[in-house]
Amino acid sequence: MKAMVVMSAVVFGVTCSPLRASSDTLKVSPVRTAVIPSDGSDHVQVSVQFDLSGIRSGSNRTLNEAFLEWIPNSVSDDTRTEFSVFEVTSPWEQEGVTDGDLSITADTEAKGSWEVEPDDYERVGGLVRLNILELVEQWLATPNSNYGLMITIDGAGEGISDELGSMKLIIRYGFVSPEDQ
Repeated sequence: MKAMVVMSAVVFGVTCSPLRASSDTLKVSPVRTAVIPSDGSDHVQVSVQFDLSGIRSGSNRTLNEAFLEWIPNSVSDDTRTEFSVFEVTSPWEQEGVTDGDLSITADTEAKGSWEVEPDDYERVGGLVRLNILELVEQWLATPNSNYGLMITIDGAGEGISDELGSMKLIIRYGFVSPEDQ
C-alpha cells in the first residue's frame, strides 16, 4: 500500500484541509474457468469468474482502473485477433459448461473489446488488456451480481483452455480521507 499526504492550500481565501490518500493494486486469478463448447462459428468463447473479496473496503474507496490482462499464446500471430468481453448474468458451474450440459447466460452488449494485430506480437507479445472498470464497480456494489465474464475470441487456436489460468484481473484503487486533525 502506498500513502501520501496532500498538503493544505488556500485558494481564493478558502482553506482546504489536508487529505490523506493511499493506493493499492489487487491482482486476482480466476477462481473458475471454462471453454464453452463450439456453436459452429469461427470463434471461441470462454467464461471466467473472479473472487473480489481481497479488495479492501471502505466508504471512501475509489477505483482508478480495473482491467483483464492476458497473453493467450494459442492465438495466431499472423492474423488479427479480436477479443470481446460480456457480463455473465446467471450462475454457472465449470463442469456443466465444459460438458455442454449448462449454457452461459450473458449480456448481449459487449463491456469491452481489444484487437491484437500481427505487429502487436512483436511490440507487446500479444498482450490483451480489457477495461472492465464499470463492471467491477457494479460487482463491488452488488456482490451477488458477480457471475463473471464471457470472452469471445475471433481467431483463437487450440489450447486456449490451458491458458485461462494465466489471466489476471488487475484492480487499482485508493482511499482519500481528510487527515485526522
